[in-house]
Amino acid sequence: MSGKNLDDLEQLRRSDARYHAVLLASAAIVWIASPEGEFAERQPGWEEYTGQTWDEYQHSKWISAIHPDDRPQVAADWMGAVGSGGPVYRTQGRVWSARHQAWRAFQTRGVPVHDQTGKIIEWVGALTDVQDAVDAQEKLLQRERELAESRSAAARLREQLRRLLEANSIGLITTRDDDILEANDAFLRLIGRHRGQFVRPISWRKLTPPGYEEADARALTQLREEGECLPFQKEYIRADGVRVPVLLGAVAFNREPLECVCFVVDITAQKQAEAALERARRVAERTSEEKTRFLAAASHDLRQPMQALAALIGILDARPHDPDETALVKRADRAMRSLSDLLNALLDFSQLDAGVIRAKLDSFPVQRLLEAMREEFEIEASEKELQFTVQNCPCWVRSDPALLARMVRNLVSNAV
Repeated sequence: MSGKNLDDLEQLRRSDARYHAVLLASAAIVWIASPEGEFAERQPGWEEYTGQTWDEYQHSKWISAIHPDDRPQVAADWMGAVGSGGPVYRTQGRVWSARHQAWRAFQTRGVPVHDQTGKIIEWVGALTDVQDAVDAQEKLLQRERELAESRSAAARLREQLRRLLEANSIGLITTRDDDILEANDAFLRLIGRHRGQFVRPISWRKLTPPGYEEADARALTQLREEGECLPFQKEYIRADGVRVPVLLGAVAFNREPLECVCFVVDITAQKQAEAALERARRVAERTSEEKTRFLAAASHDLRQPMQALAALIGILDARPHDPDETALVKRADRAMRSLSDLLNALLDFSQLDAGVIRAKLDSFPVQRLLEAMREEFEIEASEKELQFTVQNCPCWVRSDPALLARMVRNLVSNAV
């Protein structure tokens, strides 16, 4: 063999060594396919990445390592490139990774290799795992979406605050420690000042009358520890000296120094309504007490003549009478009993209203109460040619037996 041939052989060996070194150093899977587009020899990079054996991927069975949803498009792209002879084969999809035990996104690019006559002798390409790039892109898109949402939310909040400030329906102030730095017109109206009189800074402590030191200290502690304070009621002193009741809440946007945004709501109308309700409640209580005293006095004063009248009717009933007189005495006796029942009911009402009588609850059968009413009113009903019947009732009730009996007795007595 001549020296030139030896040099050519050595150069070929070096080129082959470089080629294998590039394959090992590359992060991509380098593959070589036949002119017909099949794997005609083993592909070490493919085996290491997918975990497939030669029997599993030889010829065109490599498509089994592609995700089922992506196989039609990958196969169509490959057969289109093979059928047309190139010049470049490109496709993407998901391929199974044995190392990750998951489907991974990939991109591949292949080119045909021609001989001196221009005939395709093989295809050489590289498959690159782009899942990390896809994940990074998705994270980037997610962050962009979150950022867009945050910007949108911030814009909405700024618009809401702008409308709130312009509406001037709620007093808004910004404070640093004890000083009011900014205030809207609603707050200035609340303290009886206008914009020209608002010489900053104004101490909110000087606007607060004595007696609210504990509430203010509690709010300041909450702001420093939690960043916000629960709304609480206090007062501010207007320029004319009048105290204005307010509801105040605050949120801190800086802890040291303590800087806050506060809302202040004038609750004068609410306090006036509460005071009116309290006056009405006291009037109602006095009226109720006077009514109770009147009923108690009236019942006591009427009971004595009633007892005397009952005694007189008893004496008349004991004397002999003709039938007409006897009937009149009985009618007078029934009228006296009805009047006595009404008087007792009036007295019970006054005592209940005054809290003298309290219900003593107990569980008992309704039938017992109904039978007692039948025994009490059966004869009186019969004298009026009425039939008094009681149906069986298995129910039980929980009530005061004596008070409930008195109520039912009044109803039955009125009915008879």
